[in-house]
Amino acid sequence: MTLAGPLRPDLYLQANRHLDLSAIPTVVREEQGVTISKSLFSILDTADLRMDKLEIEPDQTSVVLYRQPSGDQIELVKQEDGRWLFSADTVQAIPRMYEVLARKGKIERWYIHSLDFDILGLNANLWLALLLLPLIAYGLGSLVVMILRIPLGPRMFKKINLADEEQKRLIKPLGWIAATLIAWLGLSLLDIPHGLLLALTVIVKILATGAVITAAFRLSDVLSLYVATFTASTSTKFDDMLIPLVRRTVKTLVAVIGVLFLAQNLNIEVWSLFAGFSIFGAMVALAGQDMVKNFFGSLTVLADQPFAVGDWITVNGIEGVVEDVGFRSTRIRTFYDSVVSLPNSQLITASVDNYGRRNYRRYSKKLAVRWNTSPEKVEAFCEGIREIVRNHPYTRKDSYQVWVNDMNDYSLQIMIYVFWATPDWNTELREKHRFLIDIHRLARKLEIEFAYPSQRVLISRHEDSFEPDFALERQESARIKGKELTKTLLAESLPKETPPPAVID
Repeated sequence: MTLAGPLRPDLYLQANRHLDLSAIPTVVREEQGVTISKSLFSILDTADLRMDKLEIEPDQTSVVLYRQPSGDQIELVKQEDGRWLFSADTVQAIPRMYEVLARKGKIERWYIHSLDFDILGLNANLWLALLLLPLIAYGLGSLVVMILRIPLGPRMFKKINLADEEQKRLIKPLGWIAATLIAWLGLSLLDIPHGLLLALTVIVKILATGAVITAAFRLSDVLSLYVATFTASTSTKFDDMLIPLVRRTVKTLVAVIGVLFLAQNLNIEVWSLFAGFSIFGAMVALAGQDMVKNFFGSLTVLADQPFAVGDWITVNGIEGVVEDVGFRSTRIRTFYDSVVSLPNSQLITASVDNYGRRNYRRYSKKLAVRWNTSPEKVEAFCEGIREIVRNHPYTRKDSYQVWVNDMNDYSLQIMIYVFWATPDWNTELREKHRFLIDIHRLARKLEIEFAYPSQRVLISRHEDSFEPDFALERQESARIKGKELTKTLLAESLPKETPPPAVID
């Protein structure tokens, strides 16, 4: 076994393999092992013991290398697999033995002699080191950020057009990672008691894991922006939905892996914890069902593409514009400017009415014209509306209807049935406004009056005498007059050629 020099913590970690660290908590086992290896090297060096010249008999199972008057000793014990390890008792005694030799001046320490006294059971030099360690770590982390911005800043601005503040937000977590690693290394080199080292190590590991997760989150955001620069030129909206979904999936995986890594480093048995709590396991299973349903719902949206980001849809009574398609839910911006989060599991069986996929946008309306409007004006008005349809730039010219369609108690009903070939809702509203204003102008020119529900009451002040023979003659005369007048009117309105009668099978 080769022990490391005073500035080789990597070799101290290798030396840990020759120490029985079973009595040290797993959370700080590596960090404490570095300190113990360093102290062991100093003790053996002070005692002038050379491990390479150590002679061990084949039948020996233990060897005592060094003993202090207090009874603490350094002992090598042979394991069942044939390896030789410094015993667990030796590992526990090394800090005490090191302290004894240091106070006698036989071991040179980095301590400031004027601060070589204890405060709350800990040497003042260690208190000073613990105070300076976060400041040094923060300073070096900031230095890393400054160094990284020199080569990365212009590249990110050129490739992704990131603003200066966004560049800082991206690189800053890398400085946090560097700072926590420096603090982690510093703690492993200090002779800190087990309890305090355990608490500080847990804090540093949590901060380091949080920094890594934050850096991964922000990196995924930047990568999605970078990919979006290429997909912006494509005509399909599939990639517009896929990129945010992949970004959220990556963030979820990073968070889960980070939590599992932290739990492993903190010696928390995650899976046994889940298995040990049956009620909690049942809750996780039930929650997992919804998670799986929502996941397959998002896959359904990506595969079938019933809508895309920006489409106007109606689903399950919710109407609005699709704002975002996520891993768990789809966000819809309603026309009340509220945001509805619809679970993706509902999209597996829901009927989606996608107004955004319309080739044409229909408009159907019945105009009520007053009864006293002359037929000539009505004909002129209808033909004028048709001419408006034929001349408007966004109206469909091959499919429109403008006819007197019905009569009611107070008006003639003119049906207007027209389509717009507009790319979006704003254009549709603008063209519909222009269309209706033109109809209004035409009505004013032709002096067409629109009707509204009303009644006229006529009161007669005289009574007609009843003459049966005269009344019958007037009725017959009226029928003949009505028939002749109708023939004249029909001769003007009906086509000259009569179409053949329809044959009904």
